[in-house]
Amino acid sequence: MIDGFRYSFIGTSDGSISIGLVYLTSLSFISWLVCYLLYKKGYKIKS
Repeated sequence: MIDGFRYSFIGTSDGSISIGLVYLTSLSFISWLVCYLLYKKGYKIKS
């Protein structure tokens, strides 16, 4: 994410922006999926 901000401000980056976007998107989706599954299961919710 820091490299993306750097690229947006000064136009240069250390790594590939497209690989960073794919990595962040997949990480966001995986974390959303884990949270969704835990919420659906009711993980450690007292009844």
